[in-house]
Amino acid sequence: MDRICGNRKNTWLVLQCNGVTNSKIIRYIKTICVIKRFQNSIILIICLPFFALADEGMWVPSNIPDSIYKQMQLSGFELSKKDLYNPDSCSLIDAVPMFGKGCSAGVVSPDGLIITNFHCARYFIQSHSTLTNNLLDKGFTATKRSEELTNINLTVEFTRKIIDVTKLVLEGTKENSSLKVRDSITSKNISKIEKRYCDSLHLIVKIEPLFFGNTYLLYIREEYKDIRLVYSPPESIA
Repeated sequence: MDRICGNRKNTWLVLQCNGVTNSKIIRYIKTICVIKRFQNSIILIICLPFFALADEGMWVPSNIPDSIYKQMQLSGFELSKKDLYNPDSCSLIDAVPMFGKGCSAGVVSPDGLIITNFHCARYFIQSHSTLTNNLLDKGFTATKRSEELTNINLTVEFTRKIIDVTKLVLEGTKENSSLKVRDSITSKNISKIEKRYCDSLHLIVKIEPLFFGNTYLLYIREEYKDIRLVYSPPESIA
């Protein structure tokens, strides 16, 4: 565990995502570790809105406003915009996959080792447990590849590209359309767009609405299904 943010008391779950082998991802590990290490501070800021600055917000990596990026640089951020998101090369987005169907994770080795929060994988840890060998109580460490535990129906998805499809989704809608009519039109448009991209790319394609339906982004993701448990701490410290 020394290699993971230099902290033996780290309570993240460590898994092996076989097939992820891009060594360039390593340059972004330090950034991920800093984000995780200061997670409590971030929560504190969110809980104290009266002390927040006026440059806070939620931004998609593919479309960070110049004004926000300048503020990030003034705060000490050293990566370029292309380091954050670059569909044609390796970037930070390649090191932050989706674990399962909703949790975040981070790549921490060129061999596809990933970390995620304990609660995100508790079900899978429990599935490997028995009455005499409860991994939730005692934890688990694989000392070699042959000891890694395969997890059925667990997937990890990497975002390969983000495309703004707002105009295509809203095609045929009018400003004075009722919400019911608008939703009907946009739902049909979304199905057609997703199918078109899915049939041509053979990857996972999903359109997500943002900003109360004023923006629609198409996410192209690559799915990995061979996810093995490498390490988990006892639940009592996780």
